[in-house]
Amino acid sequence: MDGKGFDPDKGNKDTLEPQTVKGSFLERILSILLGTHDPEKEKKRLLKNIAKELKRNKYKFYNPKNRLALPAMAKFFHEIFKVVGPAQMLLQNAASSGALRTLVIESSLSKEELELVESLTEDKLRERARTKDLKTLVEEVKSQIVNLYAVFDHDKIKQINLTNRALHQFLKFTLFDYYFLLKKFDPNLPDKDYTYVPKFEPIHGDYVSDDLKDFLEILFALDPSYSWDELFDILKVYRNVDVVSRPAWKKLLSALEDVRKNGVLELIVRHLDGNPFYKPTLDMGSERIVEPYLNKIKTQTELLIQKILQEKKNQQIDQLVHKIFGNAPLLRMRYYTDKANTTFSKKMVSGYTLTEPANYLKAFMLDYVKKDIRELRDLLIVRGKWATNLLSQQLSESFHTLVEQSEELVRLDDACGDEGEYGTKIRKVINRVERDQGAMKLLRDTIRVINERMAKILTESGRQLIIFGKNLKNLIEDFDKSPQSEIIINWKEVDQAAEGKVRERMVEVYKKVYTFIQLLQLFVKEEGK
Repeated sequence: MDGKGFDPDKGNKDTLEPQTVKGSFLERILSILLGTHDPEKEKKRLLKNIAKELKRNKYKFYNPKNRLALPAMAKFFHEIFKVVGPAQMLLQNAASSGALRTLVIESSLSKEELELVESLTEDKLRERARTKDLKTLVEEVKSQIVNLYAVFDHDKIKQINLTNRALHQFLKFTLFDYYFLLKKFDPNLPDKDYTYVPKFEPIHGDYVSDDLKDFLEILFALDPSYSWDELFDILKVYRNVDVVSRPAWKKLLSALEDVRKNGVLELIVRHLDGNPFYKPTLDMGSERIVEPYLNKIKTQTELLIQKILQEKKNQQIDQLVHKIFGNAPLLRMRYYTDKANTTFSKKMVSGYTLTEPANYLKAFMLDYVKKDIRELRDLLIVRGKWATNLLSQQLSESFHTLVEQSEELVRLDDACGDEGEYGTKIRKVINRVERDQGAMKLLRDTIRVINERMAKILTESGRQLIIFGKNLKNLIEDFDKSPQSEIIINWKEVDQAAEGKVRERMVEVYKKVYTFIQLLQLFVKEEGK
């Protein structure tokens, strides 16, 4: 299958040069020397010789005198049709089947190599993700993809391309419209009835000239030396049945080879078209399928890993949100919302990117910072006798900064409203972005500034919560040392003011703060990273 055809005289896989048309060599030399060479006359002479050869040919497919395609030609094609016709329905979508291309590739793989491919399927990756650390899984998958690419060396790719080329040629041969051709010889020929005994009649050769040329392009591309059983095994897996009778195919190949060596069909086309130099052009099929196959596995695997990571993250978020807020409704932001993003997406703009953590932060500020945390902070600062002002100052300052960030969050949210600083800008340009590049730039710049401000609020709030949480943890440990405490020296009085529940309240607030920090860190990178 090297892309060359078969010489009609010799039958070798060598060349598609037309058969030599016999004539007087001396006559042609003399005509050239005497300047009497006439191309049109030469053409007629060659066509006349072709007609003589066709008369002598053992295959009585054509009557050159009357330019008739004879019943013997139809019978030849009918024999082909009986062998491959039933496969046409089975293989009608095979040329575009990705599953079949995958079978061609994977039929060349060993058991171990197939197991490697299997390990990268969605089911297997999800199964592994349930029992493995995701970072470990990601590294394993990267290594497996590298190993998979290494499987396909030069020899294996060459073998796969050979099989795929044979598939291409077989499909072209099988799906040729034999019925359309045969019906010209017998108008009563029923479709898909392979037991019908046709009554073929001679027809004018011009009616089949194009069909013959199409068929010759396919016939000369077909490689009789290919190990067709390998391809038929693949097709049997593809369709769960032998698509053709293998003994009948072998017999047909022998008949095709004889017709090809004989060159009768080429001679007929040359005579019908008045072109003694006609030779078929071949469609050998040069599609390369290995690289797309590997790239597809790599891309699908990477996307699946990202999907699994996102699912894990979403699962963590849901668990943390429920742990912090329970089932309470959490829609607290008014303008910096996903609903606003619907408008932006219609304008091909990414929109607000931190709506989810912003909403959680506002809910946490309202539900805990300004209530439970404020009350605990007031209790500790007012009732507690601190060993040094510096220690109380750290707790107090982190709380005040949290309150400031809460107010900044509200201001930014309001600024995104229709009458706000940013909302006004957005409203002015939103309907002009399709036709005005300047408006599009202004819209994107405005949204970028908003998102940057929101990121700063989230980052600073997270940082202050960490500071507050660390101080609170130190206070819990200090309470446990009482009466040898080192930070607050009157824990007994503080506890009495809290009705004996100061430690319980500190632990509860600490857990809430710690859990919320975990939630926030799923959205916002830690500062400095």
